[in-house]
Amino acid sequence: MKSLWRRVTPFTVLAALMLFGLGCAKDADAAPLQGKWVDVNGDTVLEIKGNRMTVLWGQWREDYHITTKKTDYCIYLENPVGSGDFGMFSSLVYYPEDNCITGRENVLDAEGHTYRFVREEQKAKELEIVDLSDEKAAKTIESQEITEFSLNFSNGYGSYGLDDRWPGGRYSWEIEQREDGYFMRFDVMGDSYVAMRFEEPVTEEYVRGLAALIEREGIPAQNGYYQKNNSSAHGWSLWVRYASKERLSLRADGDAAATCVFSIPNLLDYAAQQPLEGLRD
Repeated sequence: MKSLWRRVTPFTVLAALMLFGLGCAKDADAAPLQGKWVDVNGDTVLEIKGNRMTVLWGQWREDYHITTKKTDYCIYLENPVGSGDFGMFSSLVYYPEDNCITGRENVLDAEGHTYRFVREEQKAKELEIVDLSDEKAAKTIESQEITEFSLNFSNGYGSYGLDDRWPGGRYSWEIEQREDGYFMRFDVMGDSYVAMRFEEPVTEEYVRGLAALIEREGIPAQNGYYQKNNSSAHGWSLWVRYASKERLSLRADGDAAATCVFSIPNLLDYAAQQPLEGLRD
């Protein structure tokens, strides 16, 4: 028996631990990852024990060996086998500051699901809507000369009261003042296609009309508005810069973006004064 124990070296013990999944190539890096993680945006669960990770989704289960790569800001979870990803995830990254693991669904030609894994006791807090509005932001705008304008949001066919003229997709409407005048872009992107695209100069009169509409809609009174939670629902944002250096900034993220504090349909009705190809009659 004594001769047997003499042959059990520290290296032998370490090899056994790695073989049975009780160790990790970088245990110090992986220590915060150990245990159960739940998806804020769905029902997927990660269970991490040592250098083994189990993915649970309904009746589906998959087991992986994992390694970790630490940077100054995060820890990358890596799969050393095969393609290197985790099947349904294209990547998994742990952020110590937020104590969460984020991931993207491994799909082609589509946006895919956004995973945000947190500890079970954190999930309710993650879904609370918080008000981060800047109460000190100016509530009036003196200038009528816009130098930059940007509106971004997502329409799921009828979002924000939009009628069926407007296709579903991610909307981006931008205007910028250049040396030779104003230029406007209006894009609507579907999952893997362009639903609408306008890229043309517009007149100073058109941009002044937009400034007047912003004033009539009472948008400056909402300046500084910002509400959010950590769900993956698409947000909206409105940003305007004026020649006077005055600014408007309003946004909402996650479930807080289900409603808007100004009328997106009224703004789009004004946008439609330009020949937006793809707009339904």
